[in-house]
Amino acid sequence: NLTKSFEFIMIIDKIDTLYELFTILDTDLKSFNGDILKLFYNEFLKYSCDSEGKVGVVLTPDDIVELMVKELNIKNGESLMDCCTGTGSFLLKAYRLYKDLKLIGCENEYIRYSLVKINFILNNIDYSDLYYNDCFKQTFPMTDHIILNPPFSTNQSSEDEKTNHNSERKFCLYQLDFLKEGGTGCWIFPRSNFNNSMKKFNDFKKEILENCQVLKIINCNPNLFGTKAKSECA
Repeated sequence: NLTKSFEFIMIIDKIDTLYELFTILDTDLKSFNGDILKLFYNEFLKYSCDSEGKVGVVLTPDDIVELMVKELNIKNGESLMDCCTGTGSFLLKAYRLYKDLKLIGCENEYIRYSLVKINFILNNIDYSDLYYNDCFKQTFPMTDHIILNPPFSTNQSSEDEKTNHNSERKFCLYQLDFLKEGGTGCWIFPRSNFNNSMKKFNDFKKEILENCQVLKIINCNPNLFGTKAKSECA
């Protein structure tokens, strides 16, 4: 399926110009230590809005990615799962910081899945546990660590309660099913999930506290994701 993303190359008139561009990029990529595909994708997302003019998909800033990965206290040879992988920033950062790490990811949007898979290939990372699927329909292996920046209040509905993606809380609780006892997790999502006393938020907090020990809560700057996507997160 991945080749579908590159079919446009076959019909480009000035293929020599494209080849020259690829040659330049190849040289630059080898000296660049960041996630170049995420950087490229993020530039286009700056202009992405929904029908109401609200900002669309917003990826996790690099400094927050590194902070969250380091908070997990990962050891070499352990496993890390991100069920909303996006372009793979969390997994790629962990790969650069730790050795022999088993990476597990899932992404259901085709362009982002293509980007993360290409990122894995470019970095010679095993992608056998990288899934192109709705995470709620995917069963994952048990893992030592989980990490997540879920879609915020996506308002997608489904008759099947398990695949009703109408809140970030469902992504978090579903991911917990695959965390080993004694493992650690790190999420970033709206702070309203903690400081709201409505039943659905209380039920969420109750389920977390019945299954986990909360080690730390870090409050983020409201402009963390940019002024257009202002959201108070933790």
